[in-house]
Amino acid sequence: MHIPSTFRSLLLLGALSFHSILEGIAVGILSSSTQVWTLVLAIAIHKSVISFSLSINFLTSMKKLNAIFCQIVFAVMSPLGIAIGMVIVSQIDNFSSSIWQAILQGGATGTFLYVTFFELLPREIEAPRDKFLKVLSILVGFGVIAGLITYEVRHE
Repeated sequence: MHIPSTFRSLLLLGALSFHSILEGIAVGILSSSTQVWTLVLAIAIHKSVISFSLSINFLTSMKKLNAIFCQIVFAVMSPLGIAIGMVIVSQIDNFSSSIWQAILQGGATGTFLYVTFFELLPREIEAPRDKFLKVLSILVGFGVIAGLITYEVRHE
């Protein structure tokens, strides 16, 4: 079944926007400034890569003005999530952020994995050009992240 590229782009925007809202809520419910800045830095790094990829996707599937509008919508989602998280914390007595943090991180991770493995990677790997380099890049990226996580765990 062929799905038009504009519809796929909007579906991708919806999934990544939901992901960004969940990430934002995760930031908004934190109480420690160190935790906030650590998570904001991590989100900023990965969101910049996602935003670049999303921009290319939009520009190849829709008119420039629509692509700009979609990118603005995507950019607003994390701050919206942060505001929602702050409202949640201010409205609930004895708020246990660790439980909610785990739930929200699980939701954000799930949407990220879905978009990565069911929307982005299949289309990229299906394209006949540079398949080996694409797979190698995925494996190197996975290895770098796994190494960083292992290093961080050993030095805590």
